[in-house]
Amino acid sequence: MDPVSVFVVPVISALIAKIPDLIFGHLERRGALAARQQEEEARLAERLEDRRTAALRTFSREQDLQRFMRERQARYAAHYPLGVVGRIARGPQSFLPSVLVSPVPAGGRYAGNAIPALVHELIWNVPDARRYVDLHTGAFVSDHGVPRAIGGSLGAAEIGALEFSGRPAVIVYFESIGDKLVAFAYLNSLVPTADGSTGFALRVACFGRTPGLPAGLPGAGDLPTWQYVNLAALAQPDDQVIAAVVTWFVVTCLEIHWRLCGVTDIDLRSGMTISESPPGFGSRQVPRSVFASRMEREISQIAHAGYEVETAEFTDDRVALVIPIGDRQIAFVVTDAYPVEPPLVLTQSGRDRQRFELDGASWSPDRTLLEVLESLR
Repeated sequence: MDPVSVFVVPVISALIAKIPDLIFGHLERRGALAARQQEEEARLAERLEDRRTAALRTFSREQDLQRFMRERQARYAAHYPLGVVGRIARGPQSFLPSVLVSPVPAGGRYAGNAIPALVHELIWNVPDARRYVDLHTGAFVSDHGVPRAIGGSLGAAEIGALEFSGRPAVIVYFESIGDKLVAFAYLNSLVPTADGSTGFALRVACFGRTPGLPAGLPGAGDLPTWQYVNLAALAQPDDQVIAAVVTWFVVTCLEIHWRLCGVTDIDLRSGMTISESPPGFGSRQVPRSVFASRMEREISQIAHAGYEVETAEFTDDRVALVIPIGDRQIAFVVTDAYPVEPPLVLTQSGRDRQRFELDGASWSPDRTLLEVLESLR
């Protein structure tokens, strides 16, 4: 069966007459004389055009950073934590956010793979986790039995650029500072940033053993970060507490990412049992779905896949993304109800017009416009 027919239900003949003339008029004018270009530009959606420009600028910065990182790693390939540059990037790709947990660097009390292994186990034990995350295990190579580890925020940013360019990822790494262990996370293309940067690092928690002090509580904010976790005040083994704190942070990041993508009914943290809970676990509010954030991510994904994207606003609540492919144009018409409701798909080649109604029974908010676009090629 044609994969397009499985994903969408084409309605061509009688329904074509019902397609808004304004939308198809836009597609025709786009391919007409250059003198009409000014008229087209005036129709660009102001609220999405700025975001499209920002997404393309970010993409350009990512490309420059990736070239720099590749040149640097070519000189220091013997020390690259994953052994070979592109080890993950050249593997199977998906739209799911990735999680990569570094071994703890050698020389400290918790050095090695024990804590990352516990984090992997806790994430996989969360019900439905496999639907929402790509968890990369066994990615780090070892030298004479000692696993390589990510070296600070620069090392995490390098891996983000080389392995997850333009793709959402949570990269966890550790640093030993005296007798304390500090966990960090580099959030790569996971949430929109005010300055358009592709990623940023956060300190997740500092762990130590100080008799007489309380266990510690997470600070305020949407992401649970601990200033200090006193392992001496907790009954659970140290490595289990550290893994639970890191897992809670990662799972919260995944929830925030998917809610920003429009998946409002996700609830992964409730699947973690109380025995896995570090101090201060509890219900936290997660930002609600933001239409503009979702559209920014969609535009960025389409641009990363090598397509040109134009935006056009037809009414106050209806926006179209137009993607030219050869002599064919594909338009996705979305409202502020997207992605809960599927987009309308219009195609035009010359005077041949088609309208595709997405099958509501097979549509879900975690699907993307790029996925639909690829199915229509």
